[in-house]
Amino acid sequence: MKIGIEAQRLFRKKQHGMEIVTLELIRQLQKIDKKNEYIIFVKEDVNSECVFPTGNFRIHVTPSYSYPMWEQYYLPKLARREGVDLLHCTSNTAPLLGEVPLLLTLHDIIYIEKTSFAGTAYQNFGNLYRKFIVPRVINRCRSIITVSAYEKAKIVERLSVDNEKVEVIYNAINRSFKAITDESLLKGIRAEYNLPSHFILHFGNTAPKKNTIGVIEAFAQYCTNSQSPLPLVITDCTVQYV
Repeated sequence: MKIGIEAQRLFRKKQHGMEIVTLELIRQLQKIDKKNEYIIFVKEDVNSECVFPTGNFRIHVTPSYSYPMWEQYYLPKLARREGVDLLHCTSNTAPLLGEVPLLLTLHDIIYIEKTSFAGTAYQNFGNLYRKFIVPRVINRCRSIITVSAYEKAKIVERLSVDNEKVEVIYNAINRSFKAITDESLLKGIRAEYNLPSHFILHFGNTAPKKNTIGVIEAFAQYCTNSQSPLPLVITDCTVQYV
């Protein structure tokens, strides 16, 4: 087969969760699949050395058009021109029109369940775009990948999708994450970030879907109801209180 992989923002300067998942998917496929032909569709940007072509993997770099224009016009045009048998769209949305069969990775549908305008203009536009595209493109997809049984249940219920059409594939752990047993190193890290020996960790940012405000509110209740509460550590972010 000739398989296209949509990786529009893979070369961006600061990769986010969905780009990291896509990057690791490509790297692992390069190791295990020497039979099928792959074409990676990606916009030009500064981080072009995060992945390299191999024998059966070709990288098709395009000019940096706007997200909707690239996805809805250029991507299906490129997929048709390249003659791909299947196009895997990796970041929640996909082209509404086109003849190439689609596989969609749908990480979550929180933007459909609840629309918030508490984020940046970029975040708000992204949520509105996904809210418009996802319910309309879902029927075009041959199959849908999501990251948990919980999200699968939400997708099936909210979007009226056949249960058999949605496959749960959990995100794996990168090999760079491993337990540290060197006590001197651990002490150095705790000292550098002024960390207690045990704590609750929340990876937050300004995106409303991260629910940092909700985490803080829940932590306050936890402290009220616990005699010996663990401290809360939040990764560096700017929280907009509303």
